[in-house]
Formats: sequence, structure tokens, C-alpha cells
Amino acid sequence: MHFIVTGIVHEEDASRLQDIAHAGLRSVVFQSTAYVIDQAHISRTGLLSEGQGLEWFDSHGHLVSAQGMKPNPATATEFATYTMPIVDPGTRRPVGTVMASIWAAEERERIAYVDYGLIAGVLLAFTGFALAGFAFSRWAAQVVNESMRKLRDFTADASHELRGPIAAISMNADAALRDSERDAARDLRRFEAISDGAAQITHLLGDLLALAAAERPLERDVFAIDLRETLQKVAADYRPVFEEAAIRFEVKTPKLPTYYGNPDQIYRMISNLVENAARYTPSGGTVLLEAEQSSGDIRISVHDTGIGIESQNLDRVFDRFWRADSTKTNGTGLGLSIVRALAQRHGGDVKAISTYGSGSSFVVTLPLRLPTREKSLLTMS
Repeated sequence: MHFIVTGIVHEEDASRLQDIAHAGLRSVVFQSTAYVIDQAHISRTGLLSEGQGLEWFDSHGHLVSAQGMKPNPATATEFATYTMPIVDPGTRRPVGTVMASIWAAEERERIAYVDYGLIAGVLLAFTGFALAGFAFSRWAAQVVNESMRKLRDFTADASHELRGPIAAISMNADAALRDSERDAARDLRRFEAISDGAAQITHLLGDLLALAAAERPLERDVFAIDLRETLQKVAADYRPVFEEAAIRFEVKTPKLPTYYGNPDQIYRMISNLVENAARYTPSGGTVLLEAEQSSGDIRISVHDTGIGIESQNLDRVFDRFWRADSTKTNGTGLGLSIVRALAQRHGGDVKAISTYGSGSSFVVTLPLRLPTREKSLLTMS
């Protein structure tokens, strides 16, 4: 920017100096052996203004005439000059020179202002970059620290959940190995405890794998899904659970458009909500599973008349390993976390609505319109 502005200013000065020098040449009147200056010519042309000057010299460098401002040794550096030869048209020989000059202090001030602006701009830019870099580094550090904190919490919670069934398996197996007197009933109880611990570990590992799968991109898992058929399958699989618990189970499955997603994960998402409702709804209660199409999305809802959720815990029900009361359930605390992770993988989300003591509703919203990349894959297939 400095060189561009300096070049433009110098080009303007050079052009102006040439115009003034040519005007000085036109004011020369040649005589037999010398030349004289038409003093009125410059005034008539109006080329000379404040801060400009013309000087005519003979072939020996002696000043012949001057008009306008004239540089002197004290102010010579404040002027820009341009010299042209004066050629006798008759003999074609140089008989002197004309020197045009302009006061260049203003132009230098213009360049100085630009330099000051550039310096200030560079300093502001570096300051801005430094502040932005500092802010970004702090934000990145916070994100990393938050991720590390969640990872530590998740690892600690997973270890805690695994510790119980592993301890039960270990203690019962060790007791069976140390028991020298075989007793069928006692061995049966031990094997049942070992089997129960193994089932808990299998269930937990399955939930952890489901959460890991929810982190992967959806592109290669997109298939056409009949949501009505999926809802009916979930209802059929869980109806015996509700009948055994004496809970009324209702299903509303209207005609729904074809949905594109991962069928296993959609089933897992709905079944987790239904299982959660069965776990927290007492005998004689009601659970309703329904779906409806709204503008641009599908909403799958599970309503229950169970114990409900306290208002301060509504935001925590989707946290991993969080349970309102671990003494009332043998779940892993990952069911609702899986629902949210799978819903978000399909571009949607889930929300909880509850009044403590009056039941809860969980609503999953899934967009019908696929992301661009999924659309292109379906088109290619």
C-alpha cells in the first residue's frame, strides 16, 4: 500500500511538472542570438498556482528569468523539480534549460499519513490477531478440558458399573472353587449370580457400543424404513412386559411416509423409550406410544402415567449413567443417553416433558428431509 500510494503521488507530481515545464517552453521567444521570456504567457495559461514555479537558464547555467516560487538551498529538499532543454528551432541547438518546480511537502504529508495509517493498521491487526489467537486458544483449551473431563467421568462411571457384576462373578466363582462339598442348590444360586453378572456386563457393553456407533457418520447406514411397521414391532416385543406388570399399553400407528435412516438404531431408540416408561410406571398405569407427521418431520412420542421427573432433573435425564433413583431400577443409566445420541445422529433430537408425580412424555423429532450427502448416496444407489 505504501509503494502504491507513493507511486501514484510521484506520478501525479511528474505529470504536473511536465505540464508546467512545457508551459515554460511555450513562453520562450527566440531572438537572433538569445531568447527572452513572455512573462504574460504563464499568467494567461493559468498553469502556475500557489506552490509552483518556473526558472529559465541560459546555456551556461545562468538564471535568465523566474516566475512563481523558487527553490533555495534552505528549502530545496521541499521541492520536486523537472528540467527540460530549450532548443533553438532554427539551429536545432540547445540554448538553455527550463526547470519546473512544485512544493512537495503536502505530497510527503499525504504519504506520511498513509504510512501512519498503515503502521496503525498493522499494529491493530497484530493486536487483533493476538487477542483472537489468545481467545481461540482459551476456547480450544476449554473444549479439550471439557472433553477430557467427560471422558474421565465416563470412564469412572463405566468402571463403577462394571465393578459390581464383575465382583459378583468373581466372588461366586471363587466360592464355588473353594467349596469342597458339592451342593446342587448352592451351586445353582452361584451359577445364577454368575449368569446375572455376565448378563449385566453384556447389557452394559451393548449400550456402550450403541453410543460408539452413534458417533459415526450416517451416510453408509441409510435405508428405507417403514416406521409404522417398526412401531408395531416394538409394541409386539414389549406387550408381554406390560401385561406382566399390569400396565395398560396403547399404540397409535397412523400411516407414515417412508423414512430413511438406520433401522436397527431407530428400533433401539423407540424400544429404549418404551422400556424406560415400563420401568417407571407402576401397576395400573398407562403407557402410550404414538407417532405423527408434522411439517418437515416425524414425531415419535412415549407418554406414561408413572412417577414423573422433578423439574431440576429434566436436563439431567439424558446424561450418561444418570438415574433418578438407582435403587428402583437395574438399568445401566444409558438408555436415554442412547436415545438422544441416535436421534442426533439422524439429524433430530429428543426432549422430556414431565410433571413430578403425574407422568412423563418423551418426544423424538426426526427430520424427513435428508442431509445433502445422504441424498446423493441414495441417488447413486
